[in-house]
Amino acid sequence: MPLDDKLYQITFLPTIAGLYQVAVTYGGVAVKGSPLALGVGPVGPAPPPRAVGKGLESGRVGERTSFTVSSVVQPRVQVEAVEGNIDVHIQSPKPGEYIVSYTPKWVGTYDIIISIGPNDVSNHLF
Repeated sequence: MPLDDKLYQITFLPTIAGLYQVAVTYGGVAVKGSPLALGVGPVGPAPPPRAVGKGLESGRVGERTSFTVSSVVQPRVQVEAVEGNIDVHIQSPKPGEYIVSYTPKWVGTYDIIISIGPNDVSNHLF
């Protein structure tokens, strides 16, 4: 529904709880930020995202390690070292649960950045 020549209102009513990807296009081209991740659950506030597991604390060079993120939407995860970034694999065995795995390549300290929507998950949630 057009609200004016540059603003549109879109409404939909999901009937099943779950994770949705909402793709928004204009003139056949995806708008910035699309697709949008949308988690639909029971009425009430969603639980805060949480990350737990050995892969947040330690790992061995050449051995895959992992951790679990609980969130209503799929997280974006980066694993960074001074030497470069590490490939990350994310699997979802069930809605709201994401297993993140990676294989350290170098000895040293790694930064793990977990983002849910536009926000990073704070260290205190680990």
